[in-house]
Amino acid sequence: MPLTRRTLLAAAGAAPLVSLAKAGRSNSVRKPKMLRDGDTVAIIAPSSAIHKQEDLDKARHNVESLGFKAKPGAHALDYWGYLAGADENRAADVNSAFADPEVKGIICLQGGYGAARFLDLLDYDAIRRNPKVLVGYSDITALLLSLYARAGVVTFHGPIALSTFDEFDVQNLTKAIKSAAPIGQLSVPVMPTGSAPQPASTTLFPGKASGRLVGGNLSLVASLIGSPYLPRLDGHLLFLEDIGEDPYRIDRMLNSLRISGAIRGVRGLVFGDFSPRGDHPTTPTQPEDAARDFTMLQVMQNFANQIRVPAYCGAWFGHIREKNTLPLGIQANLDADTRTVDIVESAVSAT
Repeated sequence: MPLTRRTLLAAAGAAPLVSLAKAGRSNSVRKPKMLRDGDTVAIIAPSSAIHKQEDLDKARHNVESLGFKAKPGAHALDYWGYLAGADENRAADVNSAFADPEVKGIICLQGGYGAARFLDLLDYDAIRRNPKVLVGYSDITALLLSLYARAGVVTFHGPIALSTFDEFDVQNLTKAIKSAAPIGQLSVPVMPTGSAPQPASTTLFPGKASGRLVGGNLSLVASLIGSPYLPRLDGHLLFLEDIGEDPYRIDRMLNSLRISGAIRGVRGLVFGDFSPRGDHPTTPTQPEDAARDFTMLQVMQNFANQIRVPAYCGAWFGHIREKNTLPLGIQANLDADTRTVDIVESAVSAT
């Protein structure tokens, strides 16, 4: 029987999904097994198409450089318009990767757009029974959040298979997925090879907070408001990043989180990289413009003043060359005064 929204939902039934509505609570989170050298890791394309075999070859090389065996999804080179194939086929690659006993982990090819289109085609009950490491960022945020919300499994906001995979990336990804020890404090590169997060590291609202990490790309978080694929954010530490958005657009999305009630109960907030479009800087260049505009830092400061929880910006994650890997669903401590996040619980299980 072909995979369709109707057949999948009929087979899965509504009850198992509803029972996971409170995923993210301490007694419902499922950790994947830690990855080991020699494990098979699937490479899937949930979002935009890559079109070129050499891009898939590069992704395979990157994954194998981590010590894994790479296994591209059946539809990794598909394309349908700007998407990496039909919704049903991209969903099938996700479901197949979780069902395949040979596959121990999953790294997404790239972001772009499209992962949210097939969230209703995923077999969340099967995924919860068989949690696996799933890594990606940007548009992959939709997939990370939905698996945490509906299946209660820990997912990882980290490099895509086409990332640079420099030493900083590899060290922080390895700490997250190849070790059962807590990740510890988010890292800052000693000698950055790329641009630093924007805005620069700044305390927005003082204080300390503890909770489980949740978040990702702000555009995707905001797009899931009101859907069953956005986890409950209360009791969590929220981390956000985005790229190429004007301050007023970031303001609009943050405001949507606030007035929808989605942000209610969040214990702390940390912003990663919010680099502007290259053709449109976010800092006014003329004195007269400054009085008629907000910088990105001012937008973040205004929001922090509204929600009044410990908050800071400038953490090393997001669309930057050197990025930390952040697990969704894992306990962490945030100190806005020292501008640090300490992940105090292991993100994977040893067995």
